[in-house]
Amino acid sequence: MSIAMAALLATGGAAGGAGVPHGSLPNPAFTDPPTSVDDTSAILQGHIHWTLIPRAVPHGSCPTWYFQYGTMTTYGLTTPAQSEPNCFDDATVSYTVSELTAGTTYHYRLVVQDGSTLYDGADVSFKTTGGNDQDGDGVPDNVDNCPTVYNPDQADSNHDGIGDACDPTFDSDGDGIPNGKDNCPKVPNPGQEDANQNGIGDACESPGPPVEGQSVNVETESGHVLVKIPGSSEFVPLGPNVQLPLGSVLDTTHGTATIQAAGGAPARLASLLAISLQQTFGISQGVVQIGQLPATPKQPVTTTVRLQGGSFTGCGKKKNKHRRVRKLTATGNGSLRAIGRHSSTTIAKRHGSLNATFQTVDRCDGTLTRVTSGAVRIVDFYTNTTVVIGPGKSFLAAPVVSGKR
Repeated sequence: MSIAMAALLATGGAAGGAGVPHGSLPNPAFTDPPTSVDDTSAILQGHIHWTLIPRAVPHGSCPTWYFQYGTMTTYGLTTPAQSEPNCFDDATVSYTVSELTAGTTYHYRLVVQDGSTLYDGADVSFKTTGGNDQDGDGVPDNVDNCPTVYNPDQADSNHDGIGDACDPTFDSDGDGIPNGKDNCPKVPNPGQEDANQNGIGDACESPGPPVEGQSVNVETESGHVLVKIPGSSEFVPLGPNVQLPLGSVLDTTHGTATIQAAGGAPARLASLLAISLQQTFGISQGVVQIGQLPATPKQPVTTTVRLQGGSFTGCGKKKNKHRRVRKLTATGNGSLRAIGRHSSTTIAKRHGSLNATFQTVDRCDGTLTRVTSGAVRIVDFYTNTTVVIGPGKSFLAAPVVSGKR
């Protein structure tokens, strides 16, 4: 017995990756890695050590061989049985399988049959190539339920086999554009803006940093937030992370929105250090229009939220004196100004930082500001005076009537 043969017998054919045969006989079947794998086909390969079969030519003929293959280790598919003309010399065998599914993992093994005895080669797996992916969502076209529109999550709400992003009658973002025609089906974008013309709406692409004096980045933190962009007459649901132009109106009556704004440092510092800060604010319980004031020599860029909506009809009646018409709760790390009917409230520096939580309430008798943390600077529109208050304090800016507050 040769040294090579002894090694094969000692390892049960491990040198070629063979599995355990049926019975206790040495295993002649060795499964090899495939070749020429593409989207739909592959060449399955293996080799047979005939000398490991105890009888050179059992039953008066050579043993047969075939491959078992499938998407699981239970296989399920079998290639036609083949017979080698010479079963005295070791042989390399192969068979081309087709009609495979692109981007799919397959398993296969070589099987040698000698009469009623089967010798199973070890399991080998491979994955077919992914094929085309025209929408760039990482899902091959042949298994993509919406191959022309970016939808990596493959959502299919009505389980009809057509992804929500392509379903011609489904409008998941409520912007009036059916998913089948919407270039951004999960974020409201009635204008279908696509600045780079890549087929993916601007509202669905990761927004760049907010632009000072032009835009802010806004996302829903909790609840249900609506947005109305300039030029539109309707509110639509706010997307997960959207860049909005200044002048947009947020309805956070039933939710909380996070605003990220460019926060250029005071001009005197920016000119020296060339720095640009990013400011983050939380807005809830109110309807506001977003704006921005440029930096001054002492003040960084200030983001403004002006209270909107509500009706002051009936406020002249004494019984309605303290009636609340509209309100806003704000928290911020940066320069934020809430503008009510009778006063404005701006986060003021406290212990070296611009960080505060406050509430602005427009009532029939004036604009009330309450501070939970930090400090704010309030400008009373009627008296043109400024006051600064801290945690636990409040201030009411009320109209002047006959020389009295």
